Amino acid sequence: MYKGNLIANDGVSIEEAINLTSTGIAQAVSFGTLSISNPDLPLRVLRNKEINQTADTKTWYYGGFKGYTDFPFAEEISS
Repeated sequence: MYKGNLIANDGVSIEEAINLTSTGIAQAVSFGTLSISNPDLPLRVLRNKEINQTADTKTWYYGGFKGYTDFPFAEEISS
């Protein structure tokens, strides 16, 4: 059995990530879509702010800013 470090990903929720890392099953968790739709994801988790679960994947890879750089930071939507 593998005894090295593991990075979990592919649809892992914030709650699952906390469980995986706190129990030592995984040493880190990567977030794809959540990272795109929450430019401040680590701060949102740390400050217990709402996590944006929406991402319009139809806008990805088509040039322009929509879908990658237009998601607001938590402080911009609720202070």
